[in-house]
Order: sequence, then structure tokens, then C-alpha cells
Amino acid sequence: MTDAAEYVVVAERDRTAAHQIASQTAQKLEARQISLIQVVESVGDYINDEDAKIRGRAVSYLTATLTELPPKYLSRQQLQVLCQFFCDRIEDGGALDGLSHLQSLDRFTTEMTQMTVRAYTSNATTKTRVYKSLALLELGKVFLVSFTDLVSGEKDPRNLMLIFSMLRVTMVEWDIANHSERMFDSVYAYFPITFRPPPNDPYGVTAQDLKDRLRDCIASTKLLAPYAIPNLLDKLDSTSVVVKKDVLRTFIACAMTYDRHTMSQYSITLWDALKFEVLNAQEPEIADETLQTLRAVAICLSKNQTEVPSTSPLAQYLRPIAKECNEHLQEPTNRQAKAAGDILGSLCSANSLTHSYLVKAVFPPFITLYQDFATIPKQRALLEILNKLLDSTITVFGNWNSRDFKPALENVSEKFKDQLLKICSQALMSTIRGEVSFRCTSATSLRKLSTIRGLLQDNEIGLVVQHFDDIVLNEDHYGEDDLRRLAMESLAEVSKYKPRLIMDITFPAFMARLPDTDAEAEANESYVGILEGLAKISVENEPFDTLLRRLLNKIDVLIASENVDSPAYTRAILSTIWFVMERHGTTDVGKTRDHYDRITVGLIRRTLLPRSGAGALTALNHDSVLSVLGHLSNLIIRNLTPEKQNDIAENVYRLFTPELAQDNSFPSRSDIAYHEKIVLSTWILAALPRDSENPLVEASQVQKHLDQLKKLVLFEENPLLRLMLLRQIALYVNKHLKTADLHIATSVLATLYNSIENSIELSKPPSRISILSPLDTNMSSSPFNSPSSFFADTLRLVFTITSALINRLAPSTTTDLSNLLNLLSLPDSSVSVLAAHGFTTLLSPDLILSPQNDYLIRKLVPQRVLSVVLPNIVECIRNNSKSSQTLDAKNEKRKENYLTALSSLLPYLPPPILLPYLDQLFPLLLQCLTSKSDPSAPLSTFVSLLPPAGASLATSGHLPSLVMRLLTLSRPPRPSQVRVLATKTIGMLPIYLKEGAGERELVKEKGKVVRELAGALDDRRRDVRKEAVAARAAWERAVAAEEEEDEEE
Repeated sequence: MTDAAEYVVVAERDRTAAHQIASQTAQKLEARQISLIQVVESVGDYINDEDAKIRGRAVSYLTATLTELPPKYLSRQQLQVLCQFFCDRIEDGGALDGLSHLQSLDRFTTEMTQMTVRAYTSNATTKTRVYKSLALLELGKVFLVSFTDLVSGEKDPRNLMLIFSMLRVTMVEWDIANHSERMFDSVYAYFPITFRPPPNDPYGVTAQDLKDRLRDCIASTKLLAPYAIPNLLDKLDSTSVVVKKDVLRTFIACAMTYDRHTMSQYSITLWDALKFEVLNAQEPEIADETLQTLRAVAICLSKNQTEVPSTSPLAQYLRPIAKECNEHLQEPTNRQAKAAGDILGSLCSANSLTHSYLVKAVFPPFITLYQDFATIPKQRALLEILNKLLDSTITVFGNWNSRDFKPALENVSEKFKDQLLKICSQALMSTIRGEVSFRCTSATSLRKLSTIRGLLQDNEIGLVVQHFDDIVLNEDHYGEDDLRRLAMESLAEVSKYKPRLIMDITFPAFMARLPDTDAEAEANESYVGILEGLAKISVENEPFDTLLRRLLNKIDVLIASENVDSPAYTRAILSTIWFVMERHGTTDVGKTRDHYDRITVGLIRRTLLPRSGAGALTALNHDSVLSVLGHLSNLIIRNLTPEKQNDIAENVYRLFTPELAQDNSFPSRSDIAYHEKIVLSTWILAALPRDSENPLVEASQVQKHLDQLKKLVLFEENPLLRLMLLRQIALYVNKHLKTADLHIATSVLATLYNSIENSIELSKPPSRISILSPLDTNMSSSPFNSPSSFFADTLRLVFTITSALINRLAPSTTTDLSNLLNLLSLPDSSVSVLAAHGFTTLLSPDLILSPQNDYLIRKLVPQRVLSVVLPNIVECIRNNSKSSQTLDAKNEKRKENYLTALSSLLPYLPPPILLPYLDQLFPLLLQCLTSKSDPSAPLSTFVSLLPPAGASLATSGHLPSLVMRLLTLSRPPRPSQVRVLATKTIGMLPIYLKEGAGERELVKEKGKVVRELAGALDDRRRDVRKEAVAARAAWERAVAAEEEEDEEE
């Protein structure tokens, strides 16, 4: 059997063996045991076979043999014969590979190339491989003509990606001067791209991919400009927003690629065509793209230029633009004047050349116009345009902190700065107080003028600072205080690049207005705004250090006055210090240590020592001040070195007062400073790192502390102290118990569950009433926080420990969650109802139990909780429904408990993790909307789920029920927050359900929705009416198109 025959037999089932056969044939050729003619003749019986597969294997045998030969083995004559052979067999498998191999050989001639191109373009059936092979061929007229004919009418997106890439390389690398129109026609035939990939497209070719490749082709060479720009301008008349965006983005690509001379031939034409898209804009996104196009043209015309002579292409382009924009500024309140400002702002931001030309052309008439106008609306409109020009100036020349800006020309705005500064200052300080909008606009102008690098001198910026100081300190509150807020933000910005001006002007003025005593502060609460201003301007090092020093001195004065009954001013100062330190950061170890000594140690000692009779109580002993002081100390300790933190662990309960405590043991209720110690020790304990090796957090000590804390919680009536005790329990369990020691926490849990069960069996819990405090501020309206008995205190402990365990994903997480769910089915409703609301505490954020305090919260916790809780709730509700005939009342209460628990968890479950459970979740959410629990959580969940899961809701069959429930919730007596959410959800339905199966359902519900929304449109709350208007418009827009299609059918 010949080698060819063996290859044909084994090629399909064993490629390795086939390759060895071809290699053996090549070796025989090299050894001259056989000739090339004999090899070709050996496949003669197979290449004429009726079976295409056999023909393909035969040609592949020849190709594989040639591939194994040395590159210079074949003579030019043999190449000619083989090339002709493969071209004749182009439709058989292996021929394309053979031609590709021959093309790679040095002796492959131009004549062979032309032969190959003709074969490709006349007989090719596998176009993708043909396109890839064509990329290896040399260029010639035959290639251009044949290739453009070949690609004509191609629709496969995979092939188009190859075609566009090849055409771009061809047009960039070779001279196509004689074929430019043909090349342009070959690519422009596909403009604009209207391709939509099918669902789940395995090839991943998107419409944007095709658009980008096609745009690169059109913009590849200036030789296409005579054809591209006129044709694109014709497409600009399209009514399609998508087409217009494609045209404008292609113009931008052309401007970035074409040279200055080429673009100058079309710049005026482009301006005449594009200006209407801005001056008479219908679509904001089209106007934005047009502005970018005009800017790109200006950048192109500025290439390699250092000045703008009047005869330059750039000057010829900008001259009519400046003239027309100045004409529109004559009526600044018109819409076209605003558009003219957008045009000027966009062009000025291109570079210093366009900025210089336009500022010289626009600012003189602008200043004259402003001075001539006597009405505030026109002056305000001009200042708004000025702000756009100032923004572009900052873009070109940078702000005071910019170091890398080296524009070609100087900032010509310096010639007009005195006039602009005068105009803006008068508008801000000489206008009546009621013109807030006008004054805010002028304040923004002053802020931008002082920001531009090198424009104003320090004394001029100082004048601006004085204006802002005057607004913050001397003006009465007006409206929503927009001007005051803007002035403080402006001062904060100035402090970043001119801190010395703030130190010399603002600091003395602000500090002089701070009250010296609590009595003065209570008489005039303006100190709040002053402290806020000081906090915002003190981010830089120098202002920060000065502010901290002066505020701490102020606290010393206040404490000396024994101000225990006047904590507000002291609390505000400490809050300001915390805010500034949080924003500034505490990376300087030396400064952090100083803050620790003076604030943490110093103020805590001054808080505790008066309890021993070493002085009178002060504001530091007040609950609200204690929390702020603890928060501030926590921030400082977290930024100390690990060694220092380990030392501080010795003072968690001693609190730097050896006079009051000889050791670091947990304080007893009889301790004279028990109240202060519990609050402050919680914050300090939270600041300790999780890997601390101090004896305080050893397993034996943790077990001892947990036992003490559990008892204190059950007998504590002060809300703040109970909250702090619970937080300490969570910190110990979550941070300081190693996995091997978690049995300590689970044993405490078991004891608590047993006490609940025993008390229920006895039907007589301990006769002690305690005032419950929320575990989190989000639970303030929950029954879990109302006055209750022993059960609520015990449940609070159960949920606190369980939350600490599941947040670290302890091994017992599934069991712990199941135990919590079992509480919902307890026969005593006083327990089960409280337990249902307690689910709020499992995942809710907490100020102390946070990752910033090294509290362990695994990323997969929400998924784990949902995967355990949701199936259990679904199963329990299903089981209750089956037995509803015999135990109707009890089952109804049990069902309410499950729905309440789910509603309590929903606010803390991110939408992405809910998506896999939609089939189970949608029915439960609908039931939550009609349950006795607050519907805000399920409504918010619907709002977050509709964008990604609208299609699933449309096909679920729940839309009619959802619409009915939402309409009910949108009316009184529901709370305003619920009405707003319900109305908002109604408005989202037609937006995210309008495609697919949802369209028909929306048409069915439209009449009911529009009719029922009439009540919301007359709601007494403005925010409800606003959502109702938007909802009705959304339904009418989305459903109208579907109704028209139905009528046509």
C-alpha cells in the first residue's frame, strides 16, 4: 500500500499516524528515493473520487508532505506546478493550507500571487480562511480589485472583523492613491452598522466591535477624506440618534488621524453642518458628541502650531464660530446663547492656541454686554457662560496644584482678570440677599478665577477669601443655605493650594466667632456652621494642626467651667475634631502619639477622675459626649503601632486611671465610674487588632467576660449601656475567639435557648420589666425595641452572638440560622414576633462592629444566610398552608413571622445574590407587601431587582398581582415613604418589562394603572406626586408603541 493510500485510510481517525506517514514521504523525497512527480501521481486515484472527504484527505496528504520539506527544497518551476494544482483544487480540503505554505516560501512569485488571488476570489467557499490567507499576499492591482469584489456583500460579523482589519492595514501601509474611491466604497457600504448579535452569541462579536473597526477604516488615511466627509455629512441628516452618534464619532476619529491641511478643506463645511446640532439641540447626547467633534477639529488644525496668524487654518475655522457665538450672546437668556457658551467652552478647552484666539475674540464684547445689561437674569446667564469658559481655562492651564502643564501660549485671560474680578465681586457682595441663584453663580465664578494657576495674585485671592468668610460668618440663613455651603466648599478648595491665606484670614475670623462659654453657645447656635467651616478648610497639614490645638484649648476652657448640664457645645467640638482627623488621616506616627496622649489618655482621665471626688462632673460625663469621645479615641488607637496597641489592651477596663482600678478586670455595677467605663471600654476594645496576644483576649478570659456580660445585659435598664454591653459580646466572639474555642460561644447560646424554652413551658418568665434599646438605629420602629420582658433581653443576646458567629462564617452557621428560624414557630407569640424582628440585626451595619475595627465580616455571608433562610421560609409557609384548615389563626401568625423575618433581612441582601432565587422570592415578596410588617423593605427590593430581573418578572405571571398591591400601597393611609416607593416601583415596571412577554401584560394593566394613579397625582406630599407624574408618563410612553403595533396587525 502506498503512503498516499495509508494516509487516506488513517487521516480521519489518527492524525498522529497520518503526520508520521507524511513525514516519511518527505524524508524519502529528501533522500531522492522517490520524486515529487511520483508523490503527485500517487494521489491521482483519490483526487478524482466522488467523495469530497477522500479528495480532501488526498490533497491534505500532499500539503502535509510539502510542509515537512526544507524551505528551499522546491524549485521555482515545481512551485509553479504545485500552485496551479492547489488553485485547481481550491474547494477541496487541504488546498488552502497548501497555498498558505507555498506563499511563505521565498521563491513564491508575483505571478503565482495573482494566480492565487484569482483562485480565492472565484472559487472560495470558506471565506474566513480565505481572508486570513489573503493577509499574507503582496499588494497589487489584481489583489485590490479581486479583494474588494470578494468582500462585497459579506454579512458574517466574524468575517467583517477580519475584512475591516485587513482593509485598514492595506490603506495605512500601501499607496492606494489610484484606488482610494474603490477602497472607500468597499468599507462605506457597511456604514452605519445595524448588526444585533443573537442571544447567547458564542462568537462574542458585538455591534460596537464592528463599529470601532469600521470607524478605524474610514479614518485610516487622508486619501479617503474627499469621499468620507461629504458622505458622512449626508448621513448626519438621519433621524436616528444612533446613526448620528456613529457619524459624529467617525468625524472625531478622522480629525484625530487626518493632517491639518486635509481637515482645513472641510472645517468651515463641518461647522456649518454641525452647529445646528448644538444650537437647536433635541438630544443632549448628540449635542455632547457634536461639541467633542468641533473640539477635535480645532485640535487637528492646531497640530505643529505655536501661534495663530490670521491666515492660518485654525483662525479661519474659529473666526466664524466666534462671530456667531457673540451674536447669540446678545440675548443671553435664550437657549441658543447657552448652546453658544457650550461651544465656546468646548473649543477653548482644546489647547492654548484655540483658548487664546477665542478669549481675545469673546471677552471684550462679553464684558461690555454684562455692563450694559441691567437685569439680573441676563447677567446671571452671562456669568453661567463665563463659568464654562473658566472651566476650559482650568483644563488648559491647570490649577495651583498642577505641575505638568506647559501650554504653548501664555494665558491671555490675565488681560481681563481685573474686570472679571470686579464684575464677580460686585455680583456676589452688592446684590440683595434674596437673589441666591445669581449670587451662587458669581461665587462659582470667583472660585474658578482663584483656582486658575497663575491668574490671580495672593492679595487678589485673599480678597475672594474675605468675601467667602463674610458670607459664612455674617449673613443670615436663607432658604436651603446653598450660598453658605458653596462659600465653605470654596474656602476648603482654596486651603488646598493657598493654606497660608486661610491661616492668615479665615482662621482668625472663624475662631473669633466661636463662643467662649456654653452659655454663649446656647444663646447663639451659629457655632455649628463655624465649626463645619473650620472642619472643611483644615484638611492640609498646617490648618489641621492649628485647628486641633485651638479646639482642644477651647475644650479645656469649657471643662473648667463644670458644664455637665450643657454638653452640646463640647460634643460639637469633639465631633469636629473627629471629622477633621478622619478626613486628614493619621499617617504621622509622632503626631498620632501626641493625639493619643492628649485626647485619649488626657480626656478619658478627666472624664473618670471626677467620679472619685477629684473634681466636679463635666460635659465629658454626658452620654452623648462619651460616645463621641470613645469614637475619637477609637480612631486614634487604630492608627497607633501594634506594639502600642498591645500596651493599650492593658487599659481597656482600667482606662488609664490606676487611681480607680488596680487591674484591668471587668468593672462591676458597683463601680463609681461604671457608666463611663462601659461606654469608653467598648470603643477601645473595638480598636484592638484581631491578632492581639494580650491576656485580656485569651480564651479563658473571654469566657469569663462573656458570662459577666450576659448577666449585665439581663439586668441593665440603661439603653446606651445595654447596647455597649452587647457590642462587647459581639467583639469578643467575632474577633478574639479562635475557631477551636468557638464552643464557648455556642455553649452560651445553648444556655439562652434553654432558658427561653423553659420559660415558655412554665408560662411565667422572670417578673422583670426592662426598657429595650435598639441593637441598631434602623430598628427604632421595630417591636423588637419596645418595652418587653425577659424574653426580649434573652433574644437580644441570642441574635448578637449568632450575628457575631455567622459574620465570621463559623462552622455552626447553618445550625445557628436554623435555630433562629425555629424561634419563629414558638407557640408564645411574645417570643416569636420579637424573634422575627430580630433578624434585622443579623446583617445590619454597625458603627463599632465594622471592618474598620477589624470586625470579621466575610464577603459570602449574605449568600450563606440567604441560602439557608430562604428555602426554610418557603418550606415552612408551604407546610402552614397545607394545615391551614385546622389551625388557621396560629398558622397565620406563624406565616406573618416568616414574612417579617424575610423583610428584616432584605435591606442587607445585595440584588446580585437574590437573582438565582427569583422563582422562590417573587411570591414571598408579594406576600410581604400585604403582610402586617413594614412593606418598605420588599418595595426597595423590587426597585433594585427590576433592572436586572425585569424579564423574569414578566414571564413569572405575577405582574397583575404586583400591580394591584402596588396601587394599594400608593394610597393613604400608608406612610409617605411607602407611598413614594410604591409609586416609584409602578413607574419602573414599563421601563424594565416592556420587552418580550411583558409587553402584552403591560397593555392589559395600563387602563387600571393610569386610572388608579389619579389618587397619587393628588397626594398631599410633593415627592409622591412627582413619582406619580413620572410613573404615568412611563406607562403611556412604553405601552403606546405596543398598542400601535396591535392596531396595525
